[in-house]
Parts: sequence; structure tokens; C-alpha cells
Amino acid sequence: PGAADGLLDTAAALAGGRGALARFAGIASVVLVALVVLVWKLGKSSAPSNKTAKKKEKKAQKATQPKGNGDAPNGAAQVTAEAPAKEKADEPIPLKKQKKKETAEELAAKKAEQERRKKQSREAIQANSKGAATSTKPQQNFEKKMAVEKAKVQEEEQVAMFRKAQERMKKKDAAPTQLSGGRFALLED
Repeated sequence: PGAADGLLDTAAALAGGRGALARFAGIASVVLVALVVLVWKLGKSSAPSNKTAKKKEKKAQKATQPKGNGDAPNGAAQVTAEAPAKEKADEPIPLKKQKKKETAEELAAKKAEQERRKKQSREAIQANSKGAATSTKPQQNFEKKMAVEKAKVQEEEQVAMFRKAQERMKKKDAAPTQLSGGRFALLED
């Protein structure tokens, strides 16, 4: 620490005092930051990406090509026709799905299939409606059985309650098994 202070004092004396040293350090840090930023910016490639370059190239080609709208001579029209052909050779051509023209036989077969499905659907609906009418009877039978079972359960519960009540009554009427009334039996009057 002592040697470092001595060096700082020496640098300050040469620079013109401690305030000058602080200014020098501030300027040096600004220059250092500027150099780092400059190197960072120059280190990056300033060229556009390949995709952007291709777009710009196509745009430039379109701008330089004369438009073949009938006003130009035949030679100009041929140049514009050749340029798209070259571009198309470079890029794959997307295939479009072509609609298949149906023959009369295919149309008739399709119609017959539709009619068969309609008929089958109608038959299924009718069968379901008939089945629904017959399915109400089992439901009614089930409800009747449940009512009978419920009545039986209620009757059994009432019989059990009656028996319990009878047992309680017998216990009240039964003679006491103890002959003495306890310790204070004599005091009861």
C-alpha cells in the first residue's frame, strides 16, 4: 500500500495534482469503453443474412427486367419469358392437387351408396323406436318389483319395532329379582 501511494503521488505530481489524475483516469476509462464498443461493432459481420441477400437480389432483378406489357418490342418480351424460366429451374415447382373428373358410372355408384346408407339409417331409427316402446315394459316391471320390495322392507321394520316394544313391556311387568330394596329400603314410606 505504501509503494502504491508513492507511485500515485509521483504520477499526480507529474500530471499536475490529484485532480488531474482523476480527470486522466476518467478520460482513460471513456476511451477504453469506446475502443471496446468499436471492436465489438467491427467484429460483427455487417453483411446481411443469406435470406435477405437473396430477397434483395430478386428485387433488383425484377427492377432491371423490362415488363412485357405489349408496348416493348418482341425481343424484350422474350427476355422476360426466359428469366422466369431460369428462376423456375432453380426452385422446385409446387404440385397442385388436380381435381379428378368423375365418370357417369362413378356418380351412379356414389348415388346408390348414399341411398343404401339412408335406407339403413331409416331402418335403424325405426328399430330403435320399436325397441324403445318395448323397453318401457321392463322398466315398469322393475318399478313394480321395487315397490313390492319396499313394502316388504317396511313391514319387516315394523315387525322388528313391535317385537322390541313387546320385550320392553315384559321387562317392566316382570317381578324384581332383588328382594331387598337396597340400603335405604326401610326409610321409604
